[in-house]
Amino acid sequence: MVGELFCGATLRHLPPPHPLHQLLIPHLRSSLQINFQARAALLAAGGVFDKAVGCGLQALPLLLSRASQRITYHSLCVPDDLQIRGVEALPNSFYSRDARRVWDALHRFVLRWVDLFYSADVEVLQDSELQLWIGDINKHGFSQNSGFPESLQNKAEVSQFVTMIIFSCSALHAAVNFSQLDFALWIPNCPSSMSRPPPQEKGSLTEDDLLHFLPDVSTSCRVLSALALLSQPAVDFIPLCHYREAYIAERNLHLDLPYDYLSPDRIDNSVAI
Repeated sequence: MVGELFCGATLRHLPPPHPLHQLLIPHLRSSLQINFQARAALLAAGGVFDKAVGCGLQALPLLLSRASQRITYHSLCVPDDLQIRGVEALPNSFYSRDARRVWDALHRFVLRWVDLFYSADVEVLQDSELQLWIGDINKHGFSQNSGFPESLQNKAEVSQFVTMIIFSCSALHAAVNFSQLDFALWIPNCPSSMSRPPPQEKGSLTEDDLLHFLPDVSTSCRVLSALALLSQPAVDFIPLCHYREAYIAERNLHLDLPYDYLSPDRIDNSVAI
């Protein structure tokens, strides 16, 4: 849903010629479609959340509302998030190490992209489309105490904000979504529902009691089937930062003598003939 928020604001306020539109759209391209499909299936009456997940459909809006209130700008910016949670130096926190590497690479890339468009910080303030864009995100997305910038004042702020969007819609989604099935295959790790009220006293439960808390086999299989589907890569999977937008190819179509020597699909990784 965070990706849908960014996608909607981008389509409303950043026209296609805007460099940030061109940078962001490849990372937002499927947000609306996949959420539409989720509402039509997973979140529909008779769907998985309705029949197999403990909160059901009626409590889901409350659950999502509480979760959204916990989202802060710092929680979506990897360096801040790792430091706040105290996991940046943990030797076995593979997410921490890998996420920081991906974040740093993306941030360097975005910094250079922003430098191509804005020659000075004052141009950021003068970009009315950019300011309407960030205002729209705040209006429809986050509370005033979430730490999201109400406006973007300089190139550094733009670069961090855009990096956050790209990371959230790519690497963060990959880390959370594609690990679901591996974790949930062992039902006690994250049962989708509980068949009895939670215990009120410690040490009073037997193994049989714990087994009776877990959802039945049919319910468990329904949830795992959904997670198996969600864990499949897209048919048109595109690796991070491998763009298919054919800007060079489109230009060359209109040239009497095409210049295609630096078209990415014609550049070899090494010296070769």
